[in-house]
Amino acid sequence: MKRHTFKAAAGMFLLIGFLLIGIALDIVWAMDGRQGPGGPPMPLPPEAGSNVAGIHGGPLPHVWGRLSSLGLDEQQKEAIKEIRSREAKDHIKKMADVRIAEIELKDILDKDTVDMNAVEAKLKRISSLMTDIRLSGIQAIEAVKTKLTPAQRKKFKEISEMRPITGGIPHEGMKIPPPMTEHRQHP
Repeated sequence: MKRHTFKAAAGMFLLIGFLLIGIALDIVWAMDGRQGPGGPPMPLPPEAGSNVAGIHGGPLPHVWGRLSSLGLDEQQKEAIKEIRSREAKDHIKKMADVRIAEIELKDILDKDTVDMNAVEAKLKRISSLMTDIRLSGIQAIEAVKTKLTPAQRKKFKEISEMRPITGGIPHEGMKIPPPMTEHRQHP
């Protein structure tokens, strides 16, 4: 009876673990401009620094495609292209590490006796990698901002605040609402 309870608990933990990993991957794919597992990558316009489809967009994927509206000069375009290329390569490497860690986690969970310490360590590793991916995307955006003039930074901030809709494409004029400072009571 005790073994049956352990198996049920292990199965539930396995289910929850895969659910959390799935959610994390959906977030990464959304940040990557993909529509989901195996979904077609969104092509990037040449003025965004690359015409290669599927390059990681970082924390604000809709911003990369809108950089042309900032009136970048050739030197800025080249510098931003380098930042984006470096970020894309880093993203690909880290996502490969995430996928490898997921395979290793599955191998741990497939054993008859699951080592919960190993599961915890592997989940922490995956979480750490996902944090690194997000952080490097934010660092790339910050590096881009250093290449802009004050007027371009102001416009960049406006573009960054635009809320993307399906596929990571922003809806013109759609902004993220400011946080509510007071709670409204509804009758």
